[in-house]
Amino acid sequence: MADIQISPGCGIDARPYWQDRDLSWLSFAERVLDQAHDDTVPLLERLRFMSIYQSDLVRFIEQRMGSFQDKVNSYKAMKERVSASKMDDSKKAKKRSRKAAKELKRLYEKIGEMAPRAQLTYIDTCNKLREFGIDHIFGERLQNDFPQYQRLFLREYLQENVYGYLAPYVVDANSPFPYLEEGKLYVVVELETKAKKKKGKKKAGKSKGAEGDLCNGCGTKLGIIALPDQCVRLIELPCGDGKNIVSADTRSMLLFDEEQISPYAFVLLEDALCLFAKDIFPKYKVLSSSVVSLVRNADLGRFDHIDKDDGDYLAEMDAELARRAHKAPLMLMTSGGIEGSACKVLQDGLGIKAHQIQTSGLSLDMDYAAKLSEHLSESMRERLSFSKCTPKWLRTGPMRLNPNHSILDQLSMHDALLMYPYESMDPFLMMLREAVDDPGVSAIDITIYRLARDSEVAAALMDAARAGKRVRVAIELRAGFDEAENIEWAHRFKQVGCEVIYGLEDYKVHGKICCITRSVDGALRHIAQIGTGNYNEVTAKSYTDFSFMTSDPDIGSDAHRLFDNLERGVVSDEYKSLIVSPLQLRKAIIQQIDGQIARAQAGESSGVFFKVNAITDKDVIEKLVEASNAGVAVVMIVRDSCCILPGVEGCTEKVRVASLVGRLLEHSRIYGFGAWDDMKIYLSSADLMKRNMDHRVEIVWPVRNNTLRKRVIQYANLCLNDTAKLRELLPDGSYTALGALAKEDAAGRKELFDSQEYLLRKG
Repeated sequence: MADIQISPGCGIDARPYWQDRDLSWLSFAERVLDQAHDDTVPLLERLRFMSIYQSDLVRFIEQRMGSFQDKVNSYKAMKERVSASKMDDSKKAKKRSRKAAKELKRLYEKIGEMAPRAQLTYIDTCNKLREFGIDHIFGERLQNDFPQYQRLFLREYLQENVYGYLAPYVVDANSPFPYLEEGKLYVVVELETKAKKKKGKKKAGKSKGAEGDLCNGCGTKLGIIALPDQCVRLIELPCGDGKNIVSADTRSMLLFDEEQISPYAFVLLEDALCLFAKDIFPKYKVLSSSVVSLVRNADLGRFDHIDKDDGDYLAEMDAELARRAHKAPLMLMTSGGIEGSACKVLQDGLGIKAHQIQTSGLSLDMDYAAKLSEHLSESMRERLSFSKCTPKWLRTGPMRLNPNHSILDQLSMHDALLMYPYESMDPFLMMLREAVDDPGVSAIDITIYRLARDSEVAAALMDAARAGKRVRVAIELRAGFDEAENIEWAHRFKQVGCEVIYGLEDYKVHGKICCITRSVDGALRHIAQIGTGNYNEVTAKSYTDFSFMTSDPDIGSDAHRLFDNLERGVVSDEYKSLIVSPLQLRKAIIQQIDGQIARAQAGESSGVFFKVNAITDKDVIEKLVEASNAGVAVVMIVRDSCCILPGVEGCTEKVRVASLVGRLLEHSRIYGFGAWDDMKIYLSSADLMKRNMDHRVEIVWPVRNNTLRKRVIQYANLCLNDTAKLRELLPDGSYTALGALAKEDAAGRKELFDSQEYLLRKG
């Protein structure tokens, strides 16, 4: 076999085709960061990619690293509870705790290694934005190369608009360390008590007030300033050469590179407070200052302790979220500059270790990037952003939908398959609105995982309930980081008369399905919609997903049965057309792969294709290895975590894995079995992960219509032929460089094909 460095993970450490799930995900984060370093990406979009990189990294720390920390803590708690004579019973817990601690250490190290590159990318992007007159002043420039007129303006601005909202806090031996809110920005200042001078000679001892210092009489304290929510974070500065100053209020057009470009200089509020910390703590000498943000453990587990039969389930969920806000810190992200005694005070006050304080390579809250474009002219925004693309209405082809006719009536004649965001979500929304007004519609059932803030879907459902129709909403309260929003939606749905189902006690309801019951010629019919993504109008414009609408009686009957099962709180495998986890999914996938193995062994054409966000399930991966060894060609597009390494001699030589990271978030899941020409196609809400197969209600459905089946295969081929954003996973766990798959012409030039941009323009 090839000499491959084996990374432990997925529970099988000794097999050369396995790689660590979490390090694989961090590799995906690096590929997102690569988009911010790609010269073909407009500059404002590069800031957006950096924002995505950072927010996803924080989520990873909160959830994945939080779950590891929970395993470490659970063993520590067990040691305190269990007597020494019974500690033999905790050997498994001890082993699990040690493994989790080891994994945590590796992840902290890897995240620390990623920060310098993020910082270089950030600085490079900001420098290039300066060429367009967009000047973000931070770091050394703020300290050493900041014009006096801008400094005076900023100081006056803070005095008039900010200082009145501040509540600076000084930590010393006599005052407790304050509670730091998760994700909030704070300015931390290392202070030294100013020694009072006696007349005629220098003071030789500690000053009054130093009794409460943190360093045994050295006079050092720690100042903490929470960024006030009432204040604007992005502070515009006057521009000019010091003589001809253009104020922030009367900005005019200046010439840059023979073009009229509006200069825009700004400082972030937290950096301004660091710069003028001495004004905030006048009694002290400022030794250093830094911006910090705390990341807490946000893993809520599986909620096994919450009884869904209890009428106060919503209150229990609210209490659980309140507990999460006070869970243990996992990492303190800083902008640098915290050393010595200040660092020790932070460690002691937060209960963390030195390796949990890490310097970020970016601004600690990149949300400002979205606000920045609002301060620029329309022409400048267009120049520095992706070209606008409007989702098209599904008007072409034999399965087209006419917006001037009833969607429900059209679906009674043929199926429809929407591809977000290339095609609009409007046909589905129109179908819901029709269902509200149609006297033949008696019921609407739907699963909800994530909704937009001003959701048209929710508005239609509530209107239907007000109109006297039966509306069952299976809302998953445990949707990661959308728990509070879903609790609020549950209250609103109940208030208007919707029947709210909270899913199943041991399983998250992650599948996306809607079922409309309608009377046609005196008989009840079901029209079903099934999707690979959420009922969210906002993400439908930036996530690639499929939305399938059909009046197929078998699928409609299965959909209605699924909601009856959810209402009764039971899982079932009695579905005719749909494949539903947790009882059916893994078994169905294994059977399909076995079928392809049999075909290959019989000398017939065979193949397996998956497009998923992640593949980590042990049983599926083992079966793919078996398929590869039998001669089945396995092709996968895996967006992020991938525990199988392709091209490993004697194991996965017939496996090809690629990742597509571009302007849009690849979110659709496709399962294909057979050679390309006659491949069976299934679409799904599920990734190939243990959690999806064993701990969630997920839905897989067949694409039986030949026209729609070919459409999905054509889409998959476009993705695989991408040479701009598609990257191959190599046997050592690395990925090919951006553009490496493009062929060179006679002049040595590479023509890049971006499948997402092609589909956005083609519609």
